[in-house]
Amino acid sequence: WTKMESADKYILYKSVKGGYIDKELVTLSKSTLYYDDYDVNKIKAYEYKIASVSVIGDKSYEGNKSVGVTGVVGNYGIVVSSDNGIINWDMVASAGINHAIICVANYGESGGENGTKLKKDSRFDANITGATKAGLKVGIYLPTYAHTKDDAKKEGELVIDYLKGYKIDYPIYYSIQNKSKANKSKRDANTMLVKEFCSKISEYGYTTGVYSTAEFIDNYLDTRELKGYSILASKHSRVRKLNFPEKISKINRIIDKGFYSGNNYSSFDIYEWEYSKKGIVSGIGTNVKLIYN
Repeated sequence: WTKMESADKYILYKSVKGGYIDKELVTLSKSTLYYDDYDVNKIKAYEYKIASVSVIGDKSYEGNKSVGVTGVVGNYGIVVSSDNGIINWDMVASAGINHAIICVANYGESGGENGTKLKKDSRFDANITGATKAGLKVGIYLPTYAHTKDDAKKEGELVIDYLKGYKIDYPIYYSIQNKSKANKSKRDANTMLVKEFCSKISEYGYTTGVYSTAEFIDNYLDTRELKGYSILASKHSRVRKLNFPEKISKINRIIDKGFYSGNNYSSFDIYEWEYSKKGIVSGIGTNVKLIYN
């Protein structure tokens, strides 16, 4: 919520969306502008209201409750790579972001490794170390340049090698959204690449899946063949830029309209949704992709 200059503290109220009783949830200091509520049920949506409290002498005066904001149960995250530069992960965590999907490798201009066209992303080690140290949960993604089953298998092996010594909480995503593969005649071949990569990753006990645009997944992958794998789909809101967490009310409305209320942006089940590529988050000097699950 937005800082209220007259506030000496805040009281946060909570009700089940559509209910009529506001329950006092917590009293917060005047410097606190967001709150994580973990006492929630994922099949319900909640409404929160904030009231400023002024303290004069030994008496407290509570102002009117703000207009309710729909609370959405889930996790706010970001997708990052070396394109986002040096990241201050402590600031990212303080903003309320709780997980990051980190690019593990990129196209190697002077050649790749392990028989692939890929080399480790120049910020991968710093990003996964910094995010983990700041308390964020992490997953990774790999943009594919594979054409054959053997290519996809080698890309999977490369990821496993780069992950040595690191712990991850979220899936390892195979990012397949190349324009050259956006052809319905390549639907079966694309699906085969995803299955080969995910099969190799699964051998090592990791959760895995596919990362692409909702349009690509709908048209150029056979999702019936990808049951059991996680899907990170991108379909961006038309809102030009989203400051996180300052625009959390607008973000929650976007999520409530799309991902949370029946995955209205796609014809398949999504594990995680990328709803903006122009997010603004403290600690990151560039626009950043915003995700939710």
